[in-house]
Amino acid sequence: MNAVDRQMNPLEWAKFVIRNRDERNYVDAYSVFIREARTDSAEAEFCLGLMYARGQGIAKDYEAAMSWFEKSYDHGYKSSGYFLGKMFLTGLGTGKDPEKAERYFESVADNDARAMYELGLLHFKGVDMPRDLVKSAEWMRKAADAGHPEAQFVLGQFYKAGAGVDKDIQAAVRWLTSAALNRHKGAQILLGTCTASETGSMRTSPNRTVGTTWPTGRRSAEPGILYSIGPFIDS
Repeated sequence: MNAVDRQMNPLEWAKFVIRNRDERNYVDAYSVFIREARTDSAEAEFCLGLMYARGQGIAKDYEAAMSWFEKSYDHGYKSSGYFLGKMFLTGLGTGKDPEKAERYFESVADNDARAMYELGLLHFKGVDMPRDLVKSAEWMRKAADAGHPEAQFVLGQFYKAGAGVDKDIQAAVRWLTSAALNRHKGAQILLGTCTASETGSMRTSPNRTVGTTWPTGRRSAEPGILYSIGPFIDS
């Protein structure tokens, strides 16, 4: 640590290191998390799960990641529930179990748009559970309301097709526009191919609507600390 680093709380410093992928300090950050985890710090346990899942300064070990996420969740750090849900969904570090994945996602869905979106996908795909488009649309709507670009994109398509909701082209345009403004490339393309009769206001250009020029970069990252965890997050 330099002089500025020493002024920070060690746990906050270690979180800063892995959040910013500061490879030079991974070993020291790992030591901080291990020390704090010995005092049952749920946040440190969560961060150790991230380090093992990402392979930050250590070899990737999904079983170890699962163990640390479970400890963190049991100690009250509910954000771990999203990652446990993804691990049970994908079978990383454990056997695939969509029902357990659903329970973990539901346990954190009140405060996590990613979990809402995953629940929408679970009910849409209907893998190892009955397909339910109405439930899928309900969860997608919650995630979309929380600002999740992918959920906004899917919900727009639901309204366009009348899947799980009454067909409503104007609602479809609203949600696709929200996703497009969040730099979702698929939404930008789909909006551009909508006919004027479908939208009442859209041009047929693949990149713009009336008065709107779509951004050309990748869709923006989701906000919040430590959102990305490699294979767990589609980007």
